Amino acid sequence: MADGKVHAQDSRVLAVAAGVGGTLVFQNFVAGAFIALGTLSGIYITPDLDVDGWIHSKRAIVNAHAVFGYLWFGFWFPYSRAIKHRHWLSHAPIVSTLIRVAYLGAIPFAVLYVTKTAVPDIAQDAFVLWVTGLMVSDVAHWARDGFPI
Repeated sequence: MADGKVHAQDSRVLAVAAGVGGTLVFQNFVAGAFIALGTLSGIYITPDLDVDGWIHSKRAIVNAHAVFGYLWFGFWFPYSRAIKHRHWLSHAPIVSTLIRVAYLGAIPFAVLYVTKTAVPDIAQDAFVLWVTGLMVSDVAHWARDGFPI
């Protein structure tokens, strides 16, 4: 089972590979960039956010962004209490990614819904590519942890 530093390094390496792969598949550099950004996001939006205490990603955000890091830690605290570590809801590829994305996006989605603001198709496409990249990172995390579940 790998620690947070190893998972972060995997996400960095995979971001390059996924970005290049996305660029080649879609024949569009911007599409590849959004996939790469999603994969890099796996460093901070990790399956290990279900851990109740300080983990590598939380500590890295606090060290880099001080106050925002503590807000990030607080934001994920209810999630870490609701889901046990290594539960399939937090570690199963695709399912757990979508759960974390939904948790992260609940407030912006509610604001868009209440204000009846339409999201342009291009933003929706970029979001799907970003989530795809995050799933790449999550699959690597799951594999590095020895396929728990």
